[in-house]
Amino acid sequence: MKKHKTYPSILTSCLLPLTFSILLAACSSFGHSATQTLSHSPLPTLDKEAVWQLVEMSGRPVPQSSSITLLFNPEAGTLRGQSTCNTFSADYQLSHSSEPSLGSTATIKIKNLSHSDIQCAEAQMNSEQRYLSLLSRANQLSLSPDGWTLTLSSRGRTLLVFSLQ
Repeated sequence: MKKHKTYPSILTSCLLPLTFSILLAACSSFGHSATQTLSHSPLPTLDKEAVWQLVEMSGRPVPQSSSITLLFNPEAGTLRGQSTCNTFSADYQLSHSSEPSLGSTATIKIKNLSHSDIQCAEAQMNSEQRYLSLLSRANQLSLSPDGWTLTLSSRGRTLLVFSLQ
């Protein structure tokens, strides 16, 4: 009697390993995509696209309508922003070469602070001068554990608190 190969044995020897390989590739590709999605989630950092809005100055809340902002450019080691009426820029250096992680504190040095010189209402100018003075005195930068709050302080005293916009 002549033996014939049956379809189940062909499936087992050829197609089943191929199917398993395809499924394995799909699963590892899915796992990789999930990892990429998680690692590219919009966690706040000091990147140059993050806009930090001032919410507190010297322990006092700042109105949400305030136009005082802070933006970092880690690649260039510069920061810039809006300070009520004027724009400003400065160089900065952190205590380590990479950005501080969430929930951490780093030493920051801010130098070469410059600003435009547009005159506006006296109250706004006073607020702006106070802000720029506090900014230039900051020597510690902290990111909250959730990453949505940035605090600049000096000698343990909170000077400026920002919220990510």
